[in-house]
Amino acid sequence: MDLWGLYRVASVSRAPFFLTLVDDFSRNTWTQLLQTKNQAESAIINFYQMVETQFNCKIAMFRTDNGTEFINAPLLTFFASKGILHQRSIVGTPQ
Repeated sequence: MDLWGLYRVASVSRAPFFLTLVDDFSRNTWTQLLQTKNQAESAIINFYQMVETQFNCKIAMFRTDNGTEFINAPLLTFFASKGILHQRSIVGTPQ
């Protein structure tokens, strides 16, 4: 999962950020358009609920960089309440 933006040219819906979520197993990719970085938390929670409802399965792990949009108390509390492991990349190693 990664958050991209702020882009100089916004999308048709005027969203200058987007959140990309990739399933490691199937390589299926979802993209959420966001107006602000602060919307990432609710987009992740909504994505979790959509996967649980539509695919009848649970997400076991989220893998992110160390962006502040992914490391905040409400989101970490949500991960803990659902038993989701949160793996973060090592700083300074983009590969």
